[in-house]
Amino acid sequence: MWSAFYRSTYHIRKSDVNLSVGYNDKVFGANSFYTSRFPNQFEKTGTLITQASLNIPVGNSLLMPRISYRRHTDDFVLDRYNRSFYHNEHATDIYGLELQARFTSRIGLTAIGGEVTRESIESTNLGTHERDKGGLIIEHSLVPISQLFTSFSAYLYNYGEFGWKVSPDINARFQISPKLSLRGSAGWSLRIPTFTDLYYISPDNLGNPDLHAEEAKSYELGIIIKSKWNTEMNLSGFYRLSDNLIDWTRTNEVDLWQVRNVGNISTKGLDVGLDFRINEWLDSPLLQRVQLGYGWLQSNRKAGIYEWKYGFGYLQHQISTKVYMILPLKIRSNLFLRYFDRIDKVDNTIVDMKLSREFKAVEAYTGVTNLFDREYYETGSVLMPDRWITAGVKISYSGKP
Repeated sequence: MWSAFYRSTYHIRKSDVNLSVGYNDKVFGANSFYTSRFPNQFEKTGTLITQASLNIPVGNSLLMPRISYRRHTDDFVLDRYNRSFYHNEHATDIYGLELQARFTSRIGLTAIGGEVTRESIESTNLGTHERDKGGLIIEHSLVPISQLFTSFSAYLYNYGEFGWKVSPDINARFQISPKLSLRGSAGWSLRIPTFTDLYYISPDNLGNPDLHAEEAKSYELGIIIKSKWNTEMNLSGFYRLSDNLIDWTRTNEVDLWQVRNVGNISTKGLDVGLDFRINEWLDSPLLQRVQLGYGWLQSNRKAGIYEWKYGFGYLQHQISTKVYMILPLKIRSNLFLRYFDRIDKVDNTIVDMKLSREFKAVEAYTGVTNLFDREYYETGSVLMPDRWITAGVKISYSGKP
């Protein structure tokens, strides 16, 4: 696997021109990801992302036009030792055009915009399809009233055959004291079926062109506590109700996996986070920061008559630890330990590590995922990779002497 990314900003009079381009190339085994019936799968993907945007000041407003293009190619073989048995190649193109305006007033900061997107696919298996999305966006952050900070947004989109959909949300934070605040949010979201969900056909999978859009309502309440030792605690609880949840299901091991709207699912959870900025109160040259987290989920989803490929094995408990250090020779070390317990899997502990060193405008880094080479599963029957080592270089150039 390799990837490259370039981003630059040019200042022309009072305006900014932003350009970015990135490419990612992957070749991997895809072991049992789409089906456990054929474990020797092979896949090669390539993703190109380009974007250009302008920031144009006009009085107390800011105009932001943006164009984007994304191309994704996928070469998939169900049995790498018998390529002719099942071989699928497809290319997806997404073109986007957006215009947004931001302006301030006595009641706060407002953003209004519109977006048009065309998505198309050419596939040896899924066929040739295209669909358009267009809509309006409005966002507003109110001027703080006493210690109350409030923002809201609404997205009104037309998704072609799925019709008009609206996604509103509201966020609020009440600052009780400099070290104590309450926050809450509520919102509606949706997921449109992908081309794969709608049209995919293989010896073990079957799409469904009659799918409905998946919709969800989410609510969250939380508290943020800060101490004089530069320690912060976040505690939040949330509830999510999903309607027409999309997943691949089957009734027995002989049947094909077919994607369906499996019904209404409710999920509740709790997140706890502790952030210790040790270097700010211990003057530690080595240990800089430690973050601890715990997450808990409970869902009413039940297998019933269907076996679920992805949605049933949700993460019930997770404990995470992140340790940031500065080693000799100015080498930065990030250590990430994660314990997780999925409802249908054996619990496990995974350790990742990253080392990096900056040399003026250049940063060299290397990372190890699954440091102790543990065998574990995360989604369905997908066996996660063994110890995985990556390395790369980041180059930054400001254009100033």
